[in-house]
Amino acid sequence: GTIKLPVSLHLPRKTKRRLVMIAKRPYSPTATHLHPAIRNSQAAAPMSNVTRPNLVYILNDDTDVLLGAASTLRQTRALLGDAGATFTEFRTLSPKCTPSRTGQLVGRHYHNVRPRGVTGPPPGGGLNQSTMFEPTALFPMLAAIGYWTSIVGKVHNGQQSFLCSDHNHTDVFTHIGTQCKPCGNYWGDEYVVKDIGDATTRLETINGSDWSAYSHGQFANRTTAFMRAAVRAKQPFFAHIGTTGPHLPAIPAPWHLEEVSRWTIGAPRAPSFNFDAPSHHPTIAVAPRIDDDKLVYVDALMRDRLGVLLSIDDLVASVVGTLDDLGVLDSSYIFYSSDHGYHLGEWKLPMEKMWPYETDTRIPFW
Repeated sequence: GTIKLPVSLHLPRKTKRRLVMIAKRPYSPTATHLHPAIRNSQAAAPMSNVTRPNLVYILNDDTDVLLGAASTLRQTRALLGDAGATFTEFRTLSPKCTPSRTGQLVGRHYHNVRPRGVTGPPPGGGLNQSTMFEPTALFPMLAAIGYWTSIVGKVHNGQQSFLCSDHNHTDVFTHIGTQCKPCGNYWGDEYVVKDIGDATTRLETINGSDWSAYSHGQFANRTTAFMRAAVRAKQPFFAHIGTTGPHLPAIPAPWHLEEVSRWTIGAPRAPSFNFDAPSHHPTIAVAPRIDDDKLVYVDALMRDRLGVLLSIDDLVASVVGTLDDLGVLDSSYIFYSSDHGYHLGEWKLPMEKMWPYETDTRIPFW
């Protein structure tokens, strides 16, 4: 009847009471718990005697913990961390975009994920995305038990292949509003759209010169419109919001440019910054030190990354405010994380991810 909380999890009393109430609910198997092989024909029917919570997952692209991202996300920390839960030791096992996202969407380590019928290495050089459509993956499983599901923003680097092709695969998504090529696309004006009730997708061109064309503004507006429609229809929903940033080229929103232009902060000079490490991996051991000209760029990128996070902070506040306005905030769970972290100058690596250092593997989770 009680839950033992990990020491790194900080919860206010209201959240603790909610977790204890969930633990005391009687357990009965539903379609969520059944493997497809043993699901009967009624397993996918909506559960009539259970109030299902709404779910929102805000997934950043390249957001770190150790370089200062958390301190920039003031609204997010207050609304999700202080008012909810903060995991201080959350990590990804694959500090690279698609491997990490695949693992999150299917609930398995990436090396255990491969398409059906494939016994050798997954195709695509390790960038396997097809498993997100397996029955036990997140979107199909939630759709099968009656959830409305939404993709806004980036879910995978290669989402063009299943959202924008002649043979698109969108039946598990109730709503879609994103670019075909979302990676680093802050000002894209071509969107692939699927409205509630549509059987397939269509392309939509927006006014790319307006401030509202900035990706995080688009993602917030499209998600909140979907949530309002779902609440009006009395449908539980899962909204997946994949932000553009702070992935390269890290372009802050126009409404934050003036503030960002006044910043003088640079990349943190931790002991590992531009550090010679001859005992590390040969690539690190022989890498040249970052010269002063390149350090200027590294510091500028640090400011731009934090500037992008301000618009993501706005997006989070918009989502929470909409749920509150609709009267469903207390029956909704909002999760915030990233596919992986980032490094800026550590171990003589100017910028990127993919290395097994804490800068790259530790990620926020609220």
